[in-house]
Amino acid sequence: MYSPENRLTSSTCPDGYRALSTGELRELLQNDDKMDQIIRLNEKFQELQVDRETLLTTNRSVAEESLARRPRLNNGKLQLAEKYRELSNLATTCWEKQRVCLNDSLQSDPPLCVILPADAGLFVCPASQELLEKFMEGNVSLDEFLDSFQSSRKTYHIRRAQAEKMQELAQAKKQLGKTKRSEESKVPEVKKDSELPQEPQRVIGQLSGGWPANGRPVRVQQLYRPNPQQPEPPYR
Repeated sequence: MYSPENRLTSSTCPDGYRALSTGELRELLQNDDKMDQIIRLNEKFQELQVDRETLLTTNRSVAEESLARRPRLNNGKLQLAEKYRELSNLATTCWEKQRVCLNDSLQSDPPLCVILPADAGLFVCPASQELLEKFMEGNVSLDEFLDSFQSSRKTYHIRRAQAEKMQELAQAKKQLGKTKRSEESKVPEVKKDSELPQEPQRVIGQLSGGWPANGRPVRVQQLYRPNPQQPEPPYR
């Protein structure tokens, strides 16, 4: 007589459980060692076990690589924060110089200076400075820091475009004023008689090149013609 274990092992298909009686199934369920053996010999379980080992090996490799790159990541974060700090300082310095040039160019047009806000030259607000310090301390995530900094840069570019446009308008207005003043002050110049070109005076009958070299006199042409209606005196 076969035991339930032998009958189950001899069956090669899942339907082998149906050959067992209710009592045999209960006895099988109470046998933990036999249940573990049945589970370990199951093909599906064996495939899952292989996949599990593969995933564990892959995760272990990824974790080791992440731990090996963590110092480099932290160093990169510090360098990135330092670059953003330098960028903020350079941007602030550049804007201050640009605002000074703008004020110098708008001294002749005070009303335009009132349009520009007093704080329009700030590249990064104090909140962004605090966020930068928190990021360097590791209290703020990289995504949150980048989102806030991009918002500050967007505000800066808008204000810079407005300031440059106002500067162009001010320069155009100043150039137009200079052109009008130059046109009003321009008077047509009249040349004096002394400045007009004059030909050299010469004696009547003298050639333009002077007297001949051989000293022969030049015949002087008659400068006037007698009136034909006037009678000539009789010859004597």
